[in-house]
Amino acid sequence: MNIYEVGKPYPGAIPRNEGPHFEIGPDGDMQLIVQFPKPDAAEKKALSEGFRQYSLYRHEGPVILACWVFKFPAPVSYVDAPFFAGLYTDGRIEKFKENSDWNALNVTILDGDIIQSMRVVGLQPEAMTLFRNVVAEQPPPPSPYLYNVAVDSLFKMNSKEIFQRGKIFTSRDK
Repeated sequence: MNIYEVGKPYPGAIPRNEGPHFEIGPDGDMQLIVQFPKPDAAEKKALSEGFRQYSLYRHEGPVILACWVFKFPAPVSYVDAPFFAGLYTDGRIEKFKENSDWNALNVTILDGDIIQSMRVVGLQPEAMTLFRNVVAEQPPPPSPYLYNVAVDSLFKMNSKEIFQRGKIFTSRDK
């Protein structure tokens, strides 16, 4: 059993790149890990307050992508996290699909390997229905080339534009 404690090292895999990493965990649970190195006081406060709104955008292209955008208070602002189920080949997507009543998102903010904050957020049922629909339409793994073309196409927009194009939801605890 992993023990998660704020101020201590994260017991799981540490994202190498800065920014958000949305994934489906081995048990089919949703996880948002944000690697935010050396946040200043205002950024720490915004990250610990959590996101106030979020958006789910379905990006059409050579590969269908889901893109979550989480709107944190300033100065952090918009944090985008694309998702493609076809990248997982170990059964976790099937576990996610089996648990159709789950709506919990585990949010962990890291500074390097140190946990800065953790919380569990319940996403709106409509958001989960939309997300599950996109996941169901995502094909098996495409060629790396097609996947990269889709991601490059998505990021021709900035995070705020993706947020505005998606279906916007308000966090229940805000």
